[in-house]
Amino acid sequence: MLKTSEIRSLDLSSANNKGTCLQFGDDIFLFDNLDAKEDYTGPLSSPTPCRFMFLLYLVCVEGELDFNVDMRPYHLAKNDFAIIRSSCIFDDFRAADGSRGILVAISPTGKYTSDSSRSTLYLTRNLIDPLILHLSNDELVSFIGFYSHLKQVLMRKDNEFTGDAVHGMLLVMQSHFAQLQKSTEGIEDKSRRETASTEIMKKFLVLLGRNYSKERSIAFYAGKLCISPKYFAQSVFKASHRHAKDWINSYVIMDAKTMLSRGDLTVQEVSNSLNFANPSFFGKFFKAEVGISPKAFVKSLK
Repeated sequence: MLKTSEIRSLDLSSANNKGTCLQFGDDIFLFDNLDAKEDYTGPLSSPTPCRFMFLLYLVCVEGELDFNVDMRPYHLAKNDFAIIRSSCIFDDFRAADGSRGILVAISPTGKYTSDSSRSTLYLTRNLIDPLILHLSNDELVSFIGFYSHLKQVLMRKDNEFTGDAVHGMLLVMQSHFAQLQKSTEGIEDKSRRETASTEIMKKFLVLLGRNYSKERSIAFYAGKLCISPKYFAQSVFKASHRHAKDWINSYVIMDAKTMLSRGDLTVQEVSNSLNFANPSFFGKFFKAEVGISPKAFVKSLK
């Protein structure tokens, strides 16, 4: 049996588009089981971990949802709403019997969905771990009504201005949730001053999700963004309060941990998959980041 060592990256062009899924180009993907005719896990089901290359909105309308993001477990109950940033490793999505929900996936680089509005920046500028908010019953009813209207817009295939309508509706949706997040956190909105750094950070995360297994130098990513390594490093730290090198290493380690935890890959196969010169270099890198060797990490899982 052929063993696949690389963690598969999934973008909207290769999403599991079946059943009641609705897709607009490679920009936006919608799914729900509000009529309870389908299992809510459909589009997110996968036998192996996947790296999702899109911003994901999940709403639990009824029941309970469980999933792992970057090997950490998360739980959504009725009226919970989650925002999950692009490039996370998503795994083990489960829905309790009778669960109903809504899924909206948005490309971070789509023609109609990439946006530098204040609300979008506020929602995503420091989004490292999934953001989970609880909606009131009125807020949930309002969102379902908005979502239903968005579906109707996407189903109008003969409307040449559908893209403009989608862009406007997504902006309304994100502005609503940005206000909800702000009122929950009670912090000052500094997005105007952080726009340049946040834009660099967003583009960096997209590049990182595509290249981390082969490129681990700050110079590479700075070059792709046509800025100096110093300015790049400063911008990433300003936007995320983490150093660029930490972001790069965390992506590599997350893949390494995920592959090692599967149990069907050797240390050498994981090392090769992540393009290390040899298992010795990989072992030193892993121990420096995790504190134990790859073999010790595997043993700790048993």
